[in-house]
Amino acid sequence: MDKNKKKEYLDQLSSNELFRMSLEKASTEEERRRIKAFAEDVFLSIIEAGLAVKKAYEENPEKMVEVMTNHISKK
Repeated sequence: MDKNKKKEYLDQLSSNELFRMSLEKASTEEERRRIKAFAEDVFLSIIEAGLAVKKAYEENPEKMVEVMTNHISKK
């Protein structure tokens, strides 16, 4: 993911009402900074994982269906 895409995703996160409200509940500026940095790292990791799955599916949809089928609980 390039720098511009990361900035775009982080801008989306920053504009999220729940995210902003959560940051406001932090008791100190240091805590707010740490929470924000952690949340941004997790958010970008989730986005990158989703993009990797999308790419794998686009490149080999039959194999992805097979993998998903084998990992769905049969209970």
